[in-house]
Amino acid sequence: MKRLHPRRTLRPKRREHHHALNLCRQDILEQIAQNATLEDTLSAVARLAQLNPRTGAGILIPTAQGVRLVASPDFPPALAAGIAAAQVPDIPNDIQAYTLQSAAGEQLGAILLCRHPSSRLSALEAEHLAVAQRLAVIAIEQHNMVDELIHRAQYDSLTNLCNRLTMESRLSQIVQRSRSAPKTVGVLYLGLDRFRLVNDVLGHRTGDELLRQVGNRLRSAVRDTDIVARSGGDEFVVIIPAMARPGEVEAVAEKLRTRLAESFDVHGHQLCLTVSIGGCAGAPGADPEVLQRDAYTALHHAKRQGRNRTVMFDPAMGSAPPQRLEMERHLRSAIRHQELELHYQPQIELRTGQLAGVEALLRWRHPSLGLVSPATFIPIAEETGLIVSIGDWALDEACGQARQWQKEGLSTVRVGVNVSALQLEQSSFTEDVMGHLAQHELEPALIELEITESSLMSDPERSIAQLNSLRNCGIRFAIDDFGTGHSSLAYVQNLPVETLKIDRSFVTKIQQASDRPPLLENVIRLAHSLNLRVIAEGVETAAQHHALLAMGCDEGQGYLYSRPLLAHSVLNWDRHRPAHISQVTQDQQPTLAYKNPR
Repeated sequence: MKRLHPRRTLRPKRREHHHALNLCRQDILEQIAQNATLEDTLSAVARLAQLNPRTGAGILIPTAQGVRLVASPDFPPALAAGIAAAQVPDIPNDIQAYTLQSAAGEQLGAILLCRHPSSRLSALEAEHLAVAQRLAVIAIEQHNMVDELIHRAQYDSLTNLCNRLTMESRLSQIVQRSRSAPKTVGVLYLGLDRFRLVNDVLGHRTGDELLRQVGNRLRSAVRDTDIVARSGGDEFVVIIPAMARPGEVEAVAEKLRTRLAESFDVHGHQLCLTVSIGGCAGAPGADPEVLQRDAYTALHHAKRQGRNRTVMFDPAMGSAPPQRLEMERHLRSAIRHQELELHYQPQIELRTGQLAGVEALLRWRHPSLGLVSPATFIPIAEETGLIVSIGDWALDEACGQARQWQKEGLSTVRVGVNVSALQLEQSSFTEDVMGHLAQHELEPALIELEITESSLMSDPERSIAQLNSLRNCGIRFAIDDFGTGHSSLAYVQNLPVETLKIDRSFVTKIQQASDRPPLLENVIRLAHSLNLRVIAEGVETAAQHHALLAMGCDEGQGYLYSRPLLAHSVLNWDRHRPAHISQVTQDQQPTLAYKNPR
């Protein structure tokens, strides 16, 4: 009888084995794809790794608490319990360990087989082990990636504290639970005083590290049951779930303020902080939105009262502006989704009616709210610091539009762009302005930066240094809303400015063309003696136009000439100037009381 070759007799069994292995591998991959729990997936991988039923298998992975072992049913229970209970387990001699390593070289864990180290794996066992190792790595990496994504969605990436969305969700849960237990819920909003100086002087790296240390100190100063969150920028929130009486909220606030007053060691710098805190105490079942709003209102009162203090909400303060917190969220979204736009209001020469310039005015076109008034969102942008990025965007947009108008024939029209006090405080402000001009190949003289008296007063020396630096590069400056602050023309003469914009409150006092308000007339005369061009804002009637012209005012801006226009409408407005403007400028050509000495 002819003897069969051994390889031929094994081949059918080997094919069956490969088929079964592939089916098992496919089942595990489907588990991973369907986001099965890591425990279930690794349990299936462990069963795959032990080809021999007498060989127990387990998968060991590190955790924050120590180690975690997922074992097959044949893994000795006592041994599994001993390994799982140890922070750093000793692997017995009758266990073989095979490392699980990512493609990047990261150690993800190990597969443990209950076999004596001297016993060798068969070819089939080695094949199963290799497949199990690959599947375990895939499952662990997938699990870690999902955990990381969930963590990023719920926690602040810088401080690792709860982010705003998580804080609001937990506050809602706490308030819901308080309905069944008569406990007071406390909410504290904390704002670091003048934190911007740290970024400006020492850099953002130091500022970020300081925020991390503040977060750690806040976390260590409260109970494990309290919630600490970073709501954005230099603001933090602390939620105190259960207190016996409302007065405890203020006690916690003072404790936090004292802890944060201790110096911080940041990159070799000893930094001292003060913090403003606003707080409120809510009765069981209080509205979470109202609690946040009231605490935020109290925070702003603390800042207005001089900072470095705790203020508890009092109904006499009034509530924050309607939907204040919601509006801030909308504004942050508007920046991301490019909902902001610039409109341009013409400025005309009073004697000729010719277009002399335009002022770029910020507008917010919300998809559901429509055009949001600047009076609503500009204060929020300034309070939150968002005005810095918004102002930078507006300057870049205005430079690009001015260059486009040059190509279309408006070659000498200057564009006025408003600049906030926070922008002037940025150490990179001069470089940022010149960068936008260079990017759009625009002459500096075609941009006029409009600054208010109050923005100069916050840090006069630094502001004047910024202005002089830009003035030397050819940038023009205008004092906006003159007359609403506390400066005088004697102060203005020391500033590198070319234009004085008179606030509309002066113009509205003119009722007839023959009116000559003494204060307004003197301001125009003195401004001309300082070689300043004068623009009157808020001109709405022909009488105001003629009175301003008679007093020697150079230019006017207001609804009499035009409302703010979209960029594409400015060129058409200039080419087909409304008939009433020509009529106003031709009706009366009064003798100038004062001539511009230029």
